[in-house]
Amino acid sequence: MAAWTYLLLSEHGETYLGATTNLRRRLRDHNDKLHWNKRHTYGRRWHLLAVVKFGTKSEAFKYESKLKRLPYRTIIWKLQSTDRACRIVARFGYHFDPLSWRERYDPRYVKAADKAGSVSYLLDR
Repeated sequence: MAAWTYLLLSEHGETYLGATTNLRRRLRDHNDKLHWNKRHTYGRRWHLLAVVKFGTKSEAFKYESKLKRLPYRTIIWKLQSTDRACRIVARFGYHFDPLSWRERYDPRYVKAADKAGSVSYLLDR
């Protein structure tokens, strides 16, 4: 069964990392007031920023766990997704600048994201 590890973007520029076997349902749950997760996603509008598909649930959840243990990898993934974030911001009229993410993080992460160019760089399977 296919599964996904995903990165969401909120209307305030925050990101959320998760994994699921049903991506559409999970995104709908994040945005549905009846299913809001009160710890991390409550009260925000979420958009799919980046996603990696895996062949099994186990692989997707292991990758999520790896990203959460090694936050710099999540930062690199976020920086790689800046172009998509800019399109989301323009489409929905949000009031934050995704380009400012590059200034917020250590230049080593920015350089690694620029060097990587694609998510496959992050997948050390």
